[in-house]
Amino acid sequence: MTTTMRFERLEGRDVPAAFTGAGWAEGFQPFPGWSGPVEEAWGDFLGTGGTQVAFIPGAGGGPVLRVYELTAGDGSAGAGWVANRMLFEPEFRGGVNLTTAPQTRGADLIVAGAGNGGGPVVRVVALDGSVDRAFFAYDSSYRGGVYVGVSDTDGDGAQEITTTPFAGGGPHLKQFALDGTLERQFFIGPSSDQTGAYHIAPAGLAEAAPGAAGRRFAYTVDGPDGTSLYDALTGVRVD
Repeated sequence: MTTTMRFERLEGRDVPAAFTGAGWAEGFQPFPGWSGPVEEAWGDFLGTGGTQVAFIPGAGGGPVLRVYELTAGDGSAGAGWVANRMLFEPEFRGGVNLTTAPQTRGADLIVAGAGNGGGPVVRVVALDGSVDRAFFAYDSSYRGGVYVGVSDTDGDGAQEITTTPFAGGGPHLKQFALDGTLERQFFIGPSSDQTGAYHIAPAGLAEAAPGAAGRRFAYTVDGPDGTSLYDALTGVRVD
């Protein structure tokens, strides 16, 4: 989720001191004692109309998901920490990629991809337990991990999960429904490229150039040649 979207969610709300409006306050520690990288995803994971932030340690940390409520549904300051749970086996230390699957009705979902050593496992969860599913995005023998992104790739109003593998998996982009059903797949680079250099950029989807393959949306992909746009339904480069 972009910074702009983050701040728009907080406009006119009573935000606690943990968040300054430009970033987390100095000294705020989602995982006390952990100085490594931390992934975060923003959304309304409680389904109350408020804003919560999900945190999980990156590589080297455990797969502990913590969720902090910034604002309640009525715009008042949130309750602080509202959830704490394991997303993968407690001993896993390969890091986790985290993103949000926005929902038009009900609570937003959390989508997580296991990092190195965890295999290409994608997990989709709702904090209240109403949704908890996992699937392999690639062959289960592949242990390199998986990048995840979520967006409405075809403009039908439903969110899709997009995956690309870490090193050793090739530039193989796949799109899944939130229930794990594979919808489409294509290579966005030479299949011989096993560097893991291709992954969905933080910007996710962008408007494609007019008439580009007849599609409205394009993926923003970070690759070995920098950032490029690819048609979201065909995988054809459009920039």
